[in-house]
Amino acid sequence: MDFQEFINMAYLFNKMSFENKIVYLKEHKDKLELHNDYNWWWIEAKNKIIEEFLKEREIVFEIKREWDTHDIWCLLKIIGV
Repeated sequence: MDFQEFINMAYLFNKMSFENKIVYLKEHKDKLELHNDYNWWWIEAKNKIIEEFLKEREIVFEIKREWDTHDIWCLLKIIGV
């Protein structure tokens, strides 16, 4: 497992625009998953060992609050989640 790859991915993801984040998630849907609890949205690594590693170090794939419901559903449709 390449932990550094996911650290780099999070760093790049967090600097992207909304549109680029959509494309990035689509391109990396084999490694990342989008989650929600009907109140919050978040992204996790599909590999649970890597996800635990990232959580322990407080490394997150940031989703800003400016994403509204329409944006999120658009994202879901595009990436096929």
